[in-house]
Amino acid sequence: MSKFILLASCNSKQGKTLLAIEIAKKLAVKHKVLFVDMSKSSKSAAAYLGVDENIIYDFVDLISGICSVEEATIKPTNGNHLFDLIPAPRLRNKAVRDSKIFEKFFMMFSKSYDYVIVDGIDLFQDDIFYDYEGIDKIVFITEGKIEDLKKINVCIQKLGKENIENVLTVINKYSKTEMLKGRMYNQKELGEMMKLDIIGEMGFNSEYESIEAMSDQTERILKDFKDIAVKVVEKL
Repeated sequence: MSKFILLASCNSKQGKTLLAIEIAKKLAVKHKVLFVDMSKSSKSAAAYLGVDENIIYDFVDLISGICSVEEATIKPTNGNHLFDLIPAPRLRNKAVRDSKIFEKFFMMFSKSYDYVIVDGIDLFQDDIFYDYEGIDKIVFITEGKIEDLKKINVCIQKLGKENIENVLTVINKYSKTEMLKGRMYNQKELGEMMKLDIIGEMGFNSEYESIEAMSDQTERILKDFKDIAVKVVEKL
């Protein structure tokens, strides 16, 4: 039976896809892993992995019954792509609205993979109230700014109290200087206020968006993501 891990964030452009890829790569060393890219970001997992030219079908086609799981799946082709991938649509306005989508993923994949990584939803902006039945862990990425507290609270409500014990929270774009100035919460403060299990933080790096595809040159840029991925895998 598969374990399902969902990557979600409070806002867009929080690094869900990069972190999801690092988690999938670490798990794929010893396990059979599927990556489902639900992200609406400008850069997809397929682009980061260098396999975007292989996209014929995507997760929307799969859920809509246009193709089979086998037809939608891109298999590993290089060292950066160690797991199976069901890609996001090339057209960003191509979408499916289905609150039961995770249940459908469970029915499709639970017997074929050890882990299924689903990337991901922007909780504050998304107006769909999902049913998280079948999701084992939710990795929630948020900034810890003082003004973001209300947004974070809305996201927690959308996740539902019944799912909070399965949420692993990561503070993104963390700055100790901003924290000392009283503009940002640290791990302990945010964890105690929101009753969240905060497993770590990632500092701001302006080079994230410059990454075109995973390569040896991205190792330094992705250090924080790799460190957090290790902590996530330890919690699974």
